[in-house]
Amino acid sequence: MLKVARAAVVASAVVAGRAVRSALIELYEGVTTRGAKRATETIKDKAPKMGLRITREESMQIMDLEDEFTREELKERYDKLMEANSDSKGGSFYLQSKVFRAHERLIQDMENAKDAEEDEEVVAAEEIVEAEEINTEKPEEKVTSSAEESPENKNKE
Repeated sequence: MLKVARAAVVASAVVAGRAVRSALIELYEGVTTRGAKRATETIKDKAPKMGLRITREESMQIMDLEDEFTREELKERYDKLMEANSDSKGGSFYLQSKVFRAHERLIQDMENAKDAEEDEEVVAAEEIVEAEEINTEKPEEKVTSSAEESPENKNKE
């Protein structure tokens, strides 16, 4: 009887183990496929883009720049601030990351402005080409006798 009880306990443990194993595998597969897809969609939709978490105004303050600046001035300020906050000078990683994000934001703004200017130039060029095409197009003229087109002649027929 002890052997039967032991066999029943072992059998039920094996069955329970298999059930738990299959449940865990199913749960894992669900998390890795559906959960990952859902998490990725959420991140793409809701997470701000890198470098754009900081406002332009804050970036300008961090970099100590005026409204009009060149890429070279931005690079000089970036290098100076990163060097001043380096580990070798007892600087702060937090401040370096703020400088990095500010630099990244201002570079992105400069590229966006450049793209917008190029788009405006393309649109202006397309409008000029369209205007020239309209001016050079001549409507086809039909050569007909005035007697054929006269409404009086059509009514007579």
